[in-house]
Amino acid sequence: MRFKLNTLPVFFILVISSVHSQITFTDDDLTNFVSPGVVVYNYEDTVITSVNIGSLGATSWDFSGLKTHKMLSEVSISPIGTPLASLYPNATHCFYYEDITMNHSSQLWTYYNKSSGFKELGTYQKYIAGTDTLTFRDKKILYDHRYMIPLAYNTSWNISFIDSIFQSHNSLKVALYKNEYIERIVDAYGTMILPGGKSVEALRVKTDTRITTFQTNLPMKYERTIKYTFWAKTGDMVTFDAIDTSAATSGVISIKGASWIIYNFTDVNDFTFSPTQFRLEQNYPNPFNPSTTIEYQIPIQSFVTLKIFDLLGNEVAVLVNEEKQPGTYQVEFQSAVSSRQLASGIYFYQLYAGKFVQTRKLIVLR
Repeated sequence: MRFKLNTLPVFFILVISSVHSQITFTDDDLTNFVSPGVVVYNYEDTVITSVNIGSLGATSWDFSGLKTHKMLSEVSISPIGTPLASLYPNATHCFYYEDITMNHSSQLWTYYNKSSGFKELGTYQKYIAGTDTLTFRDKKILYDHRYMIPLAYNTSWNISFIDSIFQSHNSLKVALYKNEYIERIVDAYGTMILPGGKSVEALRVKTDTRITTFQTNLPMKYERTIKYTFWAKTGDMVTFDAIDTSAATSGVISIKGASWIIYNFTDVNDFTFSPTQFRLEQNYPNPFNPSTTIEYQIPIQSFVTLKIFDLLGNEVAVLVNEEKQPGTYQVEFQSAVSSRQLASGIYFYQLYAGKFVQTRKLIVLR
């Protein structure tokens, strides 16, 4: 997905099997991981600079040493009723991300078509801070065919398309166009160890992308990227961007960080988190009833308070009020507080950790 947070493309999918047998990713596998309501957790290691990508053919990979420095989540929703549904009439799926606080809001919709694989049709992102509104609309003419079905070792495909990007900042509008040529090949298969130690069978897909960008009154720009993606039938995925586009296809290569995706992840403590910043995540689900989960991270030992307030600023509940070690934490909040059911409406939750303060909005829906 193309999200302006250096996230991973905010959505990706799978593949698999056994080192000693043919590996095939089917339409049923794809359906499992794009159905409405599926939550995708995206993680980033922004410090790692090199990785062993294994060899061609039968091989294995150990990515257990990756550490989480950033995390966000997306949810699969129906494209019907979304802001640009009319612009993507062929969309069958949409993945949605939001980051909303009292001071700003950022929302991203990514549209897909699931037929003979999985095609990205385009994205729409909206960012509001005070009186400023910034939007990005990315529509593909001919589409990026991300996944072929069935997908197996030695499967290869390529696609050429035009990427039209429209940016709007209040009354200022800018357009640019990208001619993109993408080659993909499944060139290896084997056992992959994920961050946290989970072992899965996976395929390695090499993606070679060449982009020529055109923008009015600016010189033409050309760039090339090489990406290695390791997809598992469980839905889990690890991705690396190679620094050198002519680098070897096996062994240790230099990379620009790492990202990975976990599906149906329930126990955040199974992973080795090394937060580098204070952060309060958006609660999920939201709106909610009767319970929701709030996640936060702290990079140093701090006295932490996490409180719920109503629209008038009245304190509703205290969820955390104690010293905490560095790490990532999850707290459950129930809409029934001290035997009293909260009324439907908007509430705020606020994190204090040392001198750090962040507030987000949550919605109780009955």
